[in-house]
Amino acid sequence: SGIRCWGAVHNVSVENCCFLREGCWLEDVAHFSFINCTFTESSLSLERVSDIRVDNCYIKGKPILYYESRTNLTISEIKGGQIIINKCQNVLLKDLNLSEVPSPLQILSSTNIHIASCNIYNNSGQNLYCKGCSNILVENTSLLLGRPYDFYLKDCTNVTFRKVSVQNSSYGGYVSYCSYVTFINCTFSHNSWEALE
Repeated sequence: SGIRCWGAVHNVSVENCCFLREGCWLEDVAHFSFINCTFTESSLSLERVSDIRVDNCYIKGKPILYYESRTNLTISEIKGGQIIINKCQNVLLKDLNLSEVPSPLQILSSTNIHIASCNIYNNSGQNLYCKGCSNILVENTSLLLGRPYDFYLKDCTNVTFRKVSVQNSSYGGYVSYCSYVTFINCTFSHNSWEALE
């Protein structure tokens, strides 16, 4: 990684930096800022973090949008970059087009998430990454050409996929340590290996 930090790392600021091939991976850190940074072949990846600030950062020329500890949040009609939702409640993501970036949609430690009428396609990394979340509804959405997975769920509960198309990835989806996951009227096709792992 360009920057890899985990455990008891606090009060770090990364400013005016360019990450060409390697991105940033943070786990169990707090009070970490990214200001005026650009990413190209990799992205910002987070696990169990708090008090993170992301200002004026871009991935392949598209904005990185970071939301933490927000309630009643609506994100709609955005084309482009990476969206990271951390510790939020009651979130609607609607009519999004996210393509050709690494790991475009990360949802962490959040509840009551509704993803509707989105097109997330042709990305390196998972198209949809959810960890430690509950009460997620994904509907009328296309997840295409994710590498290696179109969606990745870990430590999640009460997840419903309804009328979701999962196509042309290495594996359709990865589900681990989850409970109450339901697929209704979904299409899995043209994936290289298993539809679900």
